[in-house]
Amino acid sequence: MLERILRAFSGGKGASGKRKKESPPAQPRQEPAPQRDISSFLALYEGLAPQHDPDDEEALRFTVRELGTLVCPSGKIEASDPLRYLGTGLALEVPHGAYPVRATLVQSKGEAYTTEAYLSVVLADAQSVRVESATATPLWDGADGLGHFHSLIGVDSGTAGFVDVGSLPLVLPPEQSDRPALVPGGKLDHEGLDTLLALLPDEGAGSIGLPGGQRGENLILCHSGQGDGAYEVLVTFASDGRATGIHIDFGLLGFEEDEH
Repeated sequence: MLERILRAFSGGKGASGKRKKESPPAQPRQEPAPQRDISSFLALYEGLAPQHDPDDEEALRFTVRELGTLVCPSGKIEASDPLRYLGTGLALEVPHGAYPVRATLVQSKGEAYTTEAYLSVVLADAQSVRVESATATPLWDGADGLGHFHSLIGVDSGTAGFVDVGSLPLVLPPEQSDRPALVPGGKLDHEGLDTLLALLPDEGAGSIGLPGGQRGENLILCHSGQGDGAYEVLVTFASDGRATGIHIDFGLLGFEEDEH
């Protein structure tokens, strides 16, 4: 299926659907966030691929799946691989509240299975007119090359998700969650990891209520497209400048950078 996707969209990231991993800088980049051409960004899109050939038997169909509502009392959302790197992802500030989380799935004609193309937090019910790389701050950023790119998250469990940053102490070991900057790797201990795995929905995607939460704190996750890799976090904006969504792009579809 991946070969069909790459043929349908030019400018993909290679046959594996993954970006090449490199040693990241110790500090986030300071230049303006690069923008994409919004017309080639298809998060939360439903229907046949835009400008498809009606006679094309390999035309792609997009569907959107509701995964739950993310509770965010702290005003910060982390995007990360929650089964391996929870607490070391990218944190983005949002208004306090609760937000729908949706997965955009892609399927080729004649095939029974779908693949996740994007995972999105919907911040506002407004049309998006601009999309750009997230200007996020890594929750852990080390000088020894183990930190994160400015707008990328690493995935090694085939899973990506969103969680309220203030909820991290509910699942991270005390020696990590009590620190302002988490230790390298930031992996859950065996007890915490087993707790999360036991709560996973059978289909491997959906909302997990965090043990001990008093305000509905949860983690929402899904499969990361074709698997492991380094995936970009993006933010969409309405014409009035409001952020409309946070998106993890699993690298299935090509895109073009906005030249304006």
